[in-house]
Amino acid sequence: MFIRSGVLVIISLSKIKKFFLGMRFWLYMSIFVVGVIPIVICMLILSNTYEERMVDLRLTQIRNQCNILGSELSAEGYFDGRVQWSMDIAVERLANFYNGRIYIVNTGMRVVKDTYGINEYKILSCENVVLGMRGKTTAVYDEDKAYIEVAVPIKNTNTGAVTGVMVAGIPTDDLVREFTVMRHKVQLLCVVFCSIALLGGAILSYLLAKPVKRLGNSFGKVSKGHIDTDIPIEGFTETREISENYNNLLAKLRKTEESRQEFVSNVSHELKTPITSVKVLTDSLLSQKEAPIDIYREFLKDISDEIDRESKIISDLLSMVRLEGANSDLNVELYNINELTEAVIRRLKPIAAQNNIEIMFEEIRFVLAEVDEVKLTLAVTNLIENAIKYNKPNGWIKVTLDADQSNFSVCVADSGIGIPKEAQTKIFERFYRIDKARSRSTGGTGLGLSITKKIILLHNGTIDVMSSEEGTSFIITIPLTNAGRTKREADTFEGI
Repeated sequence: MFIRSGVLVIISLSKIKKFFLGMRFWLYMSIFVVGVIPIVICMLILSNTYEERMVDLRLTQIRNQCNILGSELSAEGYFDGRVQWSMDIAVERLANFYNGRIYIVNTGMRVVKDTYGINEYKILSCENVVLGMRGKTTAVYDEDKAYIEVAVPIKNTNTGAVTGVMVAGIPTDDLVREFTVMRHKVQLLCVVFCSIALLGGAILSYLLAKPVKRLGNSFGKVSKGHIDTDIPIEGFTETREISENYNNLLAKLRKTEESRQEFVSNVSHELKTPITSVKVLTDSLLSQKEAPIDIYREFLKDISDEIDRESKIISDLLSMVRLEGANSDLNVELYNINELTEAVIRRLKPIAAQNNIEIMFEEIRFVLAEVDEVKLTLAVTNLIENAIKYNKPNGWIKVTLDADQSNFSVCVADSGIGIPKEAQTKIFERFYRIDKARSRSTGGTGLGLSITKKIILLHNGTIDVMSSEEGTSFIITIPLTNAGRTKREADTFEGI
């Protein structure tokens, strides 16, 4: 039971970790940071700005009212004892209007009017009054006590001298109530906007992550060997492009898998055929108790030919494996291509002479190039051997060596049977043979041209074929300077 509980805990922690590391979570958090937080900040700034604006308006309003009333007091000679009762009514009216309290202080710092009637004739020497006596207007807002205090100097209309100070203390209960209502509305809007942003973020993160998750599931299927199903091309432009590229990759994988299966099938067939022939010939000899010696010689010759053919197939397969393996880099050195080609021709002339085929060598230029001598010799040998095998009796082969400033070329032309146009794009495939019966009779394995193309690609070169009923020409072109290329580079070049 404890083990099962531990496993469940591990699975739960794994799921939680996977969720927090997932694209969907981080998309959601990004949308939250970009969407919700700015909304909250904007609402707070809006609320604070509104409150500051309302307080400033109230301060300005009270200050203006006090300045107007102070001018009237000075004009009516309030501090001289004239018409004091009517001005007292005006002061009372202003204090009642704001539900506040107003002091009138003379130059002796004595309160001559208090709308509450408490501090009249008392000395009031607070900071605001002192500043007012110096001709400065002060306005203070105490947010904690919800209180505004404005001190305005009262100046003589004729001389401009300060004759007193009016101090107005106004409560801001109405502003506080209005601010509270405003804050509630802002909070409600924040909740609404944040809810919309969070819901939209959840939907958007799901929609954005869905194609990626679908791709991940498809990759998982491919890793398990299921490469026969394409994913639908839908969604955003980027995900559509990813889907298209992914489907193209799957198509290449399927093609590679088909090629691999075909290669294995061809190898099995090619290796099995000579063995089957040897088995049949051997059984035939064993079934004949007193066969003539000529029959034995004929059968043994056929068995020897089949063994040679098997050996040739195995050698070509080993060459192909070496060219496609990790150790397929070129061993590049500076070689005399004229001597290399001439040595190949000299070695193959006796084989061509058996069929009365003449091999001609035309050296247009002297060529020194950086090549892998062993691999290039094998490529040229394969081309000339094919020209001998598929030539006509009493035919000819012409090998031409030429070069320009950057490349050299070897052209192998023959007077052979030619290659059909529809087959010219397939002859470099492994085990592809136009006429299987003729290829078997000439000892062909179907790997020679594939090996040759691989070698040319490793040299960063190209191979072209031109053919008609009068014969065939293979032209290989290779750079004079070649620092050597890896198998991966050659495979990439071949796939372009």
